[in-house]
Amino acid sequence: MDFLKKIGHWIIFLIGGYLGTWLALLISAALPLVVGLWIFDWNDFLFLFVGGILMTIYYFIVFIGLTWYYDFINRKKPDYWASNIFLV
Repeated sequence: MDFLKKIGHWIIFLIGGYLGTWLALLISAALPLVVGLWIFDWNDFLFLFVGGILMTIYYFIVFIGLTWYYDFINRKKPDYWASNIFLV
């Protein structure tokens, strides 16, 4: 039973790490570019005012989301040196 638990941890760690990394990259890179290009067409006041509010919300979401993601990965991480290589 301990063997199955270790295999389950590895599977969750690898799949969660892979999908979570792509999701984190999508949110932290593509989202600001798409939204930035969308609000760039507005006038100067709306660009600065709404853009500032959106960037504040974005930073809160990114910092909290990445904290939850790394906490999840560290809890699901098997206690082997190889899992540290996958985290890097």
